[in-house]
Amino acid sequence: MGEILSRFNSGSSVPHKLGGVASKRIVRLPTASEMKLTAMLFVGFSLTALIIWQLAHQFDSELRMQHDELVAAAALDQSSLWISSFVDGYAADLKVIAGSSALKTVSGGPDGPPRLAGNFTAWIASKRDIVQLRYIDAAGDEIVRIDRSGSDIIATAPDGLQNKIGRYYVSAALQLPAGSIYVSPLDLNIEHGAIEVPWRPMLRLAMPVNFIDGAPSGIIVINLDAGRIIGGLNRFLASPLSEIALLNADGYWLAGAPEEDLWGFMFNRDDRLATEKPALWASMTSQGDGTFFSAGQYAVFRRLAPSDNAVGVNTADHQSWYLLTTYAEPTGIWSLQMWPRFLLIIIGSFVSAAFVARLISASQRADAQVRKAELQLAQSARLASLGGLVAGVAHELNTPIGNALTISTTITDHVGALSAETASGRIGRNRIESLISEISDGTDLMQKALVRAADIIRNFKQVAVDQTSERRRRFVLDSYLIDTLHLLSPLFNGRSVSLRYDQLEPLPIDGYPGPLAQVISNLVENALIHGFGAEGTGTITIKARKSSQKTAEITVSDNGKGMTAEVLARSLEPFFTTSPQAGGSGLGLSIVHTIVTEVLGGSLEISSQEGRGTSVTVSIPLVMPLSPTPDTVEEDRHETR
Repeated sequence: MGEILSRFNSGSSVPHKLGGVASKRIVRLPTASEMKLTAMLFVGFSLTALIIWQLAHQFDSELRMQHDELVAAAALDQSSLWISSFVDGYAADLKVIAGSSALKTVSGGPDGPPRLAGNFTAWIASKRDIVQLRYIDAAGDEIVRIDRSGSDIIATAPDGLQNKIGRYYVSAALQLPAGSIYVSPLDLNIEHGAIEVPWRPMLRLAMPVNFIDGAPSGIIVINLDAGRIIGGLNRFLASPLSEIALLNADGYWLAGAPEEDLWGFMFNRDDRLATEKPALWASMTSQGDGTFFSAGQYAVFRRLAPSDNAVGVNTADHQSWYLLTTYAEPTGIWSLQMWPRFLLIIIGSFVSAAFVARLISASQRADAQVRKAELQLAQSARLASLGGLVAGVAHELNTPIGNALTISTTITDHVGALSAETASGRIGRNRIESLISEISDGTDLMQKALVRAADIIRNFKQVAVDQTSERRRRFVLDSYLIDTLHLLSPLFNGRSVSLRYDQLEPLPIDGYPGPLAQVISNLVENALIHGFGAEGTGTITIKARKSSQKTAEITVSDNGKGMTAEVLARSLEPFFTTSPQAGGSGLGLSIVHTIVTEVLGGSLEISSQEGRGTSVTVSIPLVMPLSPTPDTVEEDRHETR
């Protein structure tokens, strides 16, 4: 066995013998010319692969950033709507309480406070978020106070009533005009001069009542357990978001931060975003709504005034809240996490270069053998057939090898010219531009393929992007449709098509808003793509009305191209589309029909005439049937006020 591979000298061609039989080497080391060619091909292949990788990574990063920004914006919009609905609902309740007869006669005799206490007790029993309901007179004395303690509702005895004239919300509410409501800052509850433990985040609504000669005789105050507001923010979290933070107007953390940083203003601590990240805070206070980037993190924020949607509500001076969430910048191509991919590209380029260099060398050797065979043909006719065979083999090899040689030679020439001219210092601007132009031409097809890949990715999120939620809840049809249509407004940018939705009735619906939003979105996009095309002009109109005691009717119509009778008859067939070149999948109306009939419990009617537009009417029950798909959840009615 010691003789099997006893000689592997690169320069020797002398065979050795094994058992008396001549044996050639089975491994050939590369020649100097092959090594040089391998190096040049390696540079060309690796540069090409890195350019492709760079473009693909850049495109993927842009998609990730757009997706993450949309997810963050949707989470903050939902959180803002959640907080506004909570406050607006209880503001409306406060106005109802203020109009009660028991409140108007509370000072009319000894029976007044007990009667009002009974009234307050009933209100607290029916509203799970009210932890305290009080009537305080103009001197700041509590006249009636009802507290919730766990599942118990307790009326405070006269000796337990306190004077609250020193509390900011009392003096502020007493100065308001009739019909106004004061919304306090969000803070921790204080009892007998000390912060209650465990912490109880509290939001107070106060309203002056019983005006005499233009001055109120007292105020009613609702203390709301704000823990549900804060806890509810986590429902809107989605990847890649980690937290949704809530801050007050001074930049103090109310939610979404470590416990030791929360409620700093209640403990005389300066734990604020304004001191931790002053640049971010300056951007938030100056813009209100926007995005801020720093140190590889994107911060998306919204400013929320708690009374924006409630008529006659006044907040504390400079009172506003901020919602904040963050997501990380996509990983850079030269970051440490990308090194394995980089090494894989380098290794793959080297292996490919070595393989192609061997093929080229083999082709050159084949050519040499052919020339040698031709010389031998002149000396001996007996070798003619052998020479023809060699020439045929060489010809067959030259076809694939020649193609590879042409491509590699072009790349080698460019790399060699660039290297030589750069080293000599004689390269000019025109030459550089020429090389760049030729490289750009070579990457055009790749870029077009990437653009097409982008179109496919986009049609499928339809995204993502935003979850729709299939939770059952109560909502008001007109406001929900307006919110949905606002999200579709970017589709009309740069188009000569307008969206009209000024005939929407405020109908209360008990059902599934998520699937309904998908229906409206599909119908609007379908009208925009198929009704008008890329250059069409016209109007898409959305109407909503109550068609009967138990049903609502939503109509999406356009004055676009319309459909022929044949197309109309097949419009609900899956995968039937008249615009495959525009990216149509043929599933839009089919999906709409399935959602309307199987999830929403309604019906769908389509009418169209060629050249006169299309009208789609969706009929849904005001109380939708229980669906096996969505999770049925009982919602508090204040969420849809």
